[in-house]
Amino acid sequence: MFSRSASRAAPEPFATSLPRPDPPSWWRYEMQWDAHEVTPGLFIGPWSVVAPQNPFLQSASITHVLMLRQPADRHPGPELAESLAARRCFSSLVEWDVGPQPSGTLPIPLLRDLCQSIHFILQNGGRVLVCCSNGSRVSGLLAVAYLLQTDPSLSVTNAAIRARARRFCLTFDSWDLRQLKELEHMVQTVAAIQAAAARRAASLSGLDTGLNPRKRRPTERLPPGTPPAHGAPLPSPKAPRLY
Repeated sequence: MFSRSASRAAPEPFATSLPRPDPPSWWRYEMQWDAHEVTPGLFIGPWSVVAPQNPFLQSASITHVLMLRQPADRHPGPELAESLAARRCFSSLVEWDVGPQPSGTLPIPLLRDLCQSIHFILQNGGRVLVCCSNGSRVSGLLAVAYLLQTDPSLSVTNAAIRARARRFCLTFDSWDLRQLKELEHMVQTVAAIQAAAARRAASLSGLDTGLNPRKRRPTERLPPGTPPAHGAPLPSPKAPRLY
């Protein structure tokens, strides 16, 4: 007989890591306090870049500021929101419940909602700055998630390498990578379902999709009373019309 233990061990974190290349020649340590453009229109950086004395928002033409605050981070205060409004920037402070994640990583539903909001702003000509306390972890997590959702062909490793090529100080722990791997699987599954539905719709409508195309032969009209050719199917009788 099998005995069931009274207590179950907690699941271990997703054991994976990303390759850490050598820093590029242009990277300097003090650059971590600046903001960098990861993809056209999307910048990530620390909270210091939105300080009133920092001219970055005006020089980069930032229209929206998204501040990510973990429970352990200090609160930026209402003065910062008033300063951003005076500089004609829409600002949002995002806080979330840590839950079972010991590292306080962003949950997947919140990641997807924030990525949709960023995509809507960028599609309408806006420019977004995503910032967290140090600009190296939570903001980078959101940037990589946005790259995954906008390009389903990317993997977590390739998206992280692309983001680190613009901001080398990005760091991810095992819990962050676990969230990103689950998000990658969701995005690629949805993309595969949509592609299969598009191929099915194209085949039903008679379009040539490049996969086993069928060519229809034009219907030949024979004079009345002509016997069918050898091997040709007999014409089916017309169904009676119902009124």
